[in-house]
Amino acid sequence: MAFNTKLLLAICCVSLVFTLVSTNISKEEIDGFIEEHNKARKEVGNKPLKWNTTLAQYAQEYANKRVDDCAMEHSRGH
Repeated sequence: MAFNTKLLLAICCVSLVFTLVSTNISKEEIDGFIEEHNKARKEVGNKPLKWNTTLAQYAQEYANKRVDDCAMEHSRGH
């Protein structure tokens, strides 16, 4: 369980970096990121991920709120 939590945190951090660097990520860039990430997941026996536009939008909105202080705080959900 701890490994999955760390992996999820890593995914969120990478996603945040992508979001802050470029707010206009192309579908090809997203597909490439997911493909490479899923290769790594497969190597350790995890199921593949799929891009979720709703989750990405929520993450972007939350990142926009945290951009001034970069505080690592839970969003408390919707």
